[in-house]
Amino acid sequence: LGVMFSGGGIVDTEGRAGFGKNEHLLYFFGRETHSVGLAHSSDGVTYETWPSDADPEPLLKDVGDPQVFFHEPTQRFVLLANRGKDGRHGIGIWNSTDGRNWEMTDHYLGGRGDEKDFWLFECPGLVELKIAGETNTAWVCWGGGTRYAVGAFDGRRYTPWEERIESIANADVQSHVNPWADPYYADQVFTGAPGGRKILLPWMHVPTGRGSRRFNQQMGVPQELSLVRTKEGLRLVRTPVPELQSLRCGPARSAAEFEGEMAEVFVEAKMGQKGTLDLDLRGVRLA
Repeated sequence: LGVMFSGGGIVDTEGRAGFGKNEHLLYFFGRETHSVGLAHSSDGVTYETWPSDADPEPLLKDVGDPQVFFHEPTQRFVLLANRGKDGRHGIGIWNSTDGRNWEMTDHYLGGRGDEKDFWLFECPGLVELKIAGETNTAWVCWGGGTRYAVGAFDGRRYTPWEERIESIANADVQSHVNPWADPYYADQVFTGAPGGRKILLPWMHVPTGRGSRRFNQQMGVPQELSLVRTKEGLRLVRTPVPELQSLRCGPARSAAEFEGEMAEVFVEAKMGQKGTLDLDLRGVRLA
């Protein structure tokens, strides 16, 4: 199906796809054919495309960047993929009982490409999150960049209550007309973490230029997701996972004494009412 671009995966705990219990199902974007394919594995090491490596068949055509999860209330697999319509970007939503045969159930449309409006452009995501201090939940949906929507999902259709919410404070306004200007892109969410946590892992852009020979982009810090109710409405909170503390080694030391390649930096500053703080870390400006 061509070079494998972005996608997502799931552990088929009950063997609904017919490959056996606890089989890994990976859904990928076949770049040249602009289609979604399936690969599976029983050991997490060796994967085989379905129905065979010699003769793979696309599950869905004219779509890209698939993400998949299992929706417990409806007992269905749910697949999201990038799918535009009439010049607009958008997210298609499909249902399946076996992870192989899919029925389209919704089409959530975003911005217009000819207007350089990249809302819901590429790499979709959808996750249910608890609201802090409440028993209620809500569903957060996004495209490739850092903006998101909050709404409801019944297993088949997504109903946004509020859209285009900024996830990153002081985000570069150019990201609205240039999706790759976002500091984070193509977020992946892990939903099987201990305690029911939802962990986001972003692809992180840094302003070194795509042609940099020394360094060009990286994965970001894993972040635990939650929702809080504010006066403006429900807002997404990203918190670095506590497991990162296990990477700390040795006592704290001053910058003058530091000789390593990687560091966790704590900054304490007393700010004036209209003050700003700028940091320059090896040419990368943090404001």
